[in-house]
Amino acid sequence: MTADAIATTGPADHSAAACLPALAGTTESEEDAAPVAGCYPAGPGDLDELRHRLGSLTAGYALRNPGAPGVPVEAVRLWLGLRDRRLVESLVSAPLAVRHRHIVAAAAGPRTPGPLVEPLTLLTEALAPAPFRAPTPARLAKLGFTRAGLAAGVRTGLLVRIGSATVLPIEAVDEAVRVLAGWRQPFTTADARRALDTSRRVAGPFLAHLDRRGLTRWVGERHRTLAPGDVASAPPGQGRTVSP
Repeated sequence: MTADAIATTGPADHSAAACLPALAGTTESEEDAAPVAGCYPAGPGDLDELRHRLGSLTAGYALRNPGAPGVPVEAVRLWLGLRDRRLVESLVSAPLAVRHRHIVAAAAGPRTPGPLVEPLTLLTEALAPAPFRAPTPARLAKLGFTRAGLAAGVRTGLLVRIGSATVLPIEAVDEAVRVLAGWRQPFTTADARRALDTSRRVAGPFLAHLDRRGLTRWVGERHRTLAPGDVASAPPGQGRTVSP
């Protein structure tokens, strides 16, 4: 069940769909919560209804996709008809959690298949100096990855496939968003390649993956920008800037 498939059910009709408080990680009451993205807090009833729908969607997705690493936050945003992923994340509370842009059961987490423990450890060590320089297929084989092992890593949410034979640890997605948020928006593919300190082989497919995840979007023919929520949540002054 993909984000597009969920989206075809149509957004829910909520008066609070565009304006929800940022409740995640706070102890504020719903009435006192700070607004997100210029919106005013919704009433407790609206929030309860949205949380109920969120729980139902997450449970249904897990039943239909037992091997998936949770339901994508972007898919839930589309299904609920919300305008910002942060609004979805503000609805998530125990027993659910947000991990790597997916909503999962808090007690759940990617389980590393036995044959992947050593290859994943070696991959993490190899990428430590440059997290976005994805190994070539030959290098992956030397690290101990087989074709079946790579498929299992992607299926269990430990790896993200950004090309036919190119993978990175799942953590690279959030880290890339953090790094790109420190650069002037919008940016070109060349800008992103320099920001992420990676190769042309990796930069283009990686940005295309971020596009599909709804984390970046095109601005004109040559530039991209991060999704509004990701730019707004970037720590001020972090990272470098480049000329447009």
